[in-house]
Amino acid sequence: MTESKIKKAIYAQLKKEGFYGWSAPKVKYQETDIFGIFDGVFVKDSEIRWLQWTSVGNIRAREKKINTFFADKKCFIPCEVWGMREDGTFKIIYI
Repeated sequence: MTESKIKKAIYAQLKKEGFYGWSAPKVKYQETDIFGIFDGVFVKDSEIRWLQWTSVGNIRAREKKINTFFADKKCFIPCEVWGMREDGTFKIIYI
């Protein structure tokens, strides 16, 4: 499953829920994650959702990456890791 397919599905799902999303444009050979850990940020009214997306098989690795960042930087941002299954559904972990 490609990252672009996952991204497109997440944007469609959250748009249905009334969210507006942004993610950094991809640049070859450069880090494009926000703070090095988030793929996108979504807003609706005063609600902000920080997301990392991946395939469902990599979801725990992404969770570990985020928690390590928070421990190293001594900070915390409530966020979500969305893992897309082969059937197009999502497993979501809230951190």
